[in-house]
Amino acid sequence: MNVVLFHLGTERDRMIHRMPMHIKYCIRQIMHTNPEIKIYFLTNLKVEGSDTRVTMVDTNQFTIPNIDNYFKEEKCDVNRQLFQTSAYRLFYLEKFLKKYNIENVIHFDNDVMLYSNLQKYKDIFAQFDFLITSHFKEEYVFGFSYIKSHKSLTTINQEVARLGNLSTKKLKALIHHDTPHEMRLLSYINKKYNNKLIDLLPGVPTGEGSDNFELFNACFDPSTYGKHIAGSHEFGPHNKQFVKTTDWEGTEAHHIIGKEIIDGKLQIDFKNKGWRHVSDPYITHGNKEHELINLHIHTKRLEDFISFPCTNAN
Repeated sequence: MNVVLFHLGTERDRMIHRMPMHIKYCIRQIMHTNPEIKIYFLTNLKVEGSDTRVTMVDTNQFTIPNIDNYFKEEKCDVNRQLFQTSAYRLFYLEKFLKKYNIENVIHFDNDVMLYSNLQKYKDIFAQFDFLITSHFKEEYVFGFSYIKSHKSLTTINQEVARLGNLSTKKLKALIHHDTPHEMRLLSYINKKYNNKLIDLLPGVPTGEGSDNFELFNACFDPSTYGKHIAGSHEFGPHNKQFVKTTDWEGTEAHHIIGKEIIDGKLQIDFKNKGWRHVSDPYITHGNKEHELINLHIHTKRLEDFISFPCTNAN
């Protein structure tokens, strides 16, 4: 199996050859929990002092569809870049997998911490073409994903290219949401194809959101668990879905996992805690403990959740 990460740096990043610190922690955590796994890092940066165990792949070698009009009307430069880059990531993944003939890859956002050795799930992943985590049925999230091959992305990317060139007004009406980001696009596309393109990973053990739990007997974090324990800039009075909780930092009521937390049906903790490191996150649901494969740390403070004593990632 392989892990493929992706990062398009800004002009300033390119000038100083800097990889964001949270990505370094993300990579070190992968190496710690999955020492045998191959890591590819797709980027437009020429990063100085990058780890020799990581294969750097220059994204400039790939020609991808142009969807620069996607979120062009977004006034916030940071948001526009985030939304566009998140969608472009799909094109780069397909091009990379096809050119280098690589299959059976794990992909997730760069603020994710991986706590489980994925070899034990290898045969389960192989039963699917594309697996991904979700907040709820309308929103698929790269908190964790498995992609069998470039063919798993072909139809999806054709649709993303088409949708990304629609006017903002048309796209909002089609997706039925004021922010038609790639998380909403993926769900919309899958529904259009009768949910035959993408399968979902379990976020909870039972009920809604427990897709394929019987295979994994473990849960994956789209972002809800990570936000719950580490917080988020999205938490606070400005977020109508935000709910304070007795433990940790709160949660969001529109997430499937968030509802379970608010209702007291689900708790999260770590089996091992040390000074500046933790390991073995798990959830308790119905008096049963279940492994939590990953945590999506929205605050980017990954150093607080690394699995070994560490002061920096250099």
